[in-house]
Amino acid sequence: MEINDIVDKTKKTIFKDEQINKNSFGLTDKPAENDDFEISGHIKGLASFISKCQTPMTIAVQGAWGSGKTSFVNLVIKELEELDKNKILNINFNAWQYSQFESEDNLAASLISVIISKIQESRKVKNSNIKSKDEEYHSRFKRVVKGIWKFVKGILLFLFGIFRFIANFFIDRAVGSTNTAQVNELFNCFSNKYGKKQIKAIAELKDDFQKQINSVIKSENKKLKNRHKKRYNYFDKVLIFIDDLDRLQPIRAIELLEVLKNFLDCEYCVFLLAVDNDVVVSGIKSKYGDISTDKGKSFFDKMIQVPFNLPQNHYKIESFVRNELINIPEYTYKDDEIQNIVNLIEASIGTNPRSIKRLFNTYLLSMEALKNTDNNTVKEKENLIEFSKNTFFAILCFQLRFDSLYSYIVNNRNDIKPVTLFNELSSDDNDKIAKYLEKNSIDYKDDELDNIREFIKSFNDIISIEKDINWEMTIKLLGKSSMTASNAKISNIKEKDTFYYNNKTYIARGAKGVSLNYLALQLVKDYLEKNKDITADAFLEIINEIPAGWKGVRDQGLSQVCKRSESRINNVRDCFFLDKDDIINHGGTELVVTRGWPVKQLNMLINILGFNDKVSSNLD
Repeated sequence: MEINDIVDKTKKTIFKDEQINKNSFGLTDKPAENDDFEISGHIKGLASFISKCQTPMTIAVQGAWGSGKTSFVNLVIKELEELDKNKILNINFNAWQYSQFESEDNLAASLISVIISKIQESRKVKNSNIKSKDEEYHSRFKRVVKGIWKFVKGILLFLFGIFRFIANFFIDRAVGSTNTAQVNELFNCFSNKYGKKQIKAIAELKDDFQKQINSVIKSENKKLKNRHKKRYNYFDKVLIFIDDLDRLQPIRAIELLEVLKNFLDCEYCVFLLAVDNDVVVSGIKSKYGDISTDKGKSFFDKMIQVPFNLPQNHYKIESFVRNELINIPEYTYKDDEIQNIVNLIEASIGTNPRSIKRLFNTYLLSMEALKNTDNNTVKEKENLIEFSKNTFFAILCFQLRFDSLYSYIVNNRNDIKPVTLFNELSSDDNDKIAKYLEKNSIDYKDDELDNIREFIKSFNDIISIEKDINWEMTIKLLGKSSMTASNAKISNIKEKDTFYYNNKTYIARGAKGVSLNYLALQLVKDYLEKNKDITADAFLEIINEIPAGWKGVRDQGLSQVCKRSESRINNVRDCFFLDKDDIINHGGTELVVTRGWPVKQLNMLINILGFNDKVSSNLD
């Protein structure tokens, strides 16, 4: 039994479908089968490129561990199957899985063997049990590959020796001379060790591989009789997806890339690689020494024709988070609770899918531990669980992103004044935030201050730490959360939603004067200034189509824009712009604008007032 058969059989045994209990929960690390993060444009774009591109072509889908490379490529392949049905032969090779069954020294041989096996499977004779001549040739070719691979490695080592000797000459284009005696010694050593027959076999390897590819390509088999065509499957291209390169030792990943370039870079082939760029750089340095960044980039550019960075900053995690929360059988979440949790995740661990799954699993573990504690009365436990279903999310996000600040709060939770904590860390003045952190010996980076402010505001939206009873329960949860604490910090923080209007930038949860609510206020002012004929009542009737953005405003039955004379505004004064310069006098009627403008409501305002051509954003 060959190695690819062993791997396939093992995967089917380990990952066979099982009957899952409806009450079970938790997220596995299996690749996604659906577009959970709403990036269909990028998926379709790459699929379309693969369908139309010239060959040979090597494409690298780049992203950090856990960023969703495998899921993304699987969705691209799924899109290709719908776009070009039966026109592209898809071949998958998991480099890491195969490296577990055979020595990494034989990884390239395994790759070639898998490709040939898949070609042979795709060429199955229809309605016949007779083994075709092509199938026999495929089998012989695989045996040849196995036999000569040690010689392939030998020639690669020889080429690498030459590369080390004259790399600077070619890369830097420096003027100099080579030591011909040493070069001749390398050639003689190699020739004596491997002989002429083996060298010839290696030289013909690429040509033979091209013949294997040609055997399933339509354009290379045009002269076949129709009855022969009906017996076989033919394709326009062969797509070879190589996954988990970044799980290999970096130097092995580079060696496999070099094999692709030197031996398998054939017409009709598209190689699609899922790889972390940092691993490639590390492998280059391991193999060729501590070369400069420019040299490393030149090497990478030669291997990869198309680098494709995962659009992680464009991941829309709301639908994914919503679906996962709904699937938790014991708790229910309102829309505003879900939005608060989404805000927390974006402001802390970012949009890395694996990190989000880890957060959910840690949350579920924490909630199970909380439910089974015996230190509270039944009523106290019920209240604590209801409070903690949102609060634990906030605390765990805190723990994962701002480790030093989290540790300070946990260690001093009984002495901290929560209102002071919130006021200091949610300040629009970064110097004030920095001063508080330094005063309490909390480690931070300058570029974290905006993230800290944004996170603390989202944290307070869930906890309302100005309420004593809420802070008391938060203290209990802070103590329990330490069982999942670690020093991990997650990068890839999502870019803030940003709007541009009249040469000014407005940022979601930004500082005073540049946050989205100030943009809404300015749009209302500008619209009424240009439309003086519209009455205040007519304008309010239009604006009433926009649902209130903040819960406090909704609870009072108020709208996003109201008459100042409305008495209910006094119950939620902090929710409105009430400064003298912010109150709008329109035709003798004073109008006030709410401070709560989530992106959804803001976009509705832009559409209703007709500012689509004047306001742009990074969401376009």
